[in-house]
Amino acid sequence: ARTAGRQGLTGPVPLFRPALPALTFSVGGRLRAGAAVAARYVFRGTQLGPFGELAATGRKIRITGILVAHFASGLIHEAFSAFDSGEMMRQLGVD
Repeated sequence: ARTAGRQGLTGPVPLFRPALPALTFSVGGRLRAGAAVAARYVFRGTQLGPFGELAATGRKIRITGILVAHFASGLIHEAFSAFDSGEMMRQLGVD
């Protein structure tokens, strides 16, 4: 998903917090090219609350994604993030 500015980058987090209250992110490898940075990340959590229409499952998830960010004046100006949402749903027990 393409985002712009701080709100665009952090905006989706509240969608996950009720379902995965102890959600953690870790950043792996990073590459820099000019004003752009690409980073591999992993997020982990246990689904303890509802996620959309999916009731709490108590299942743990571990999902890898990638973020490409473009900086201007030392701040993220625009970013693109992608992860396998189908794999996340499989880990939550949804086929």
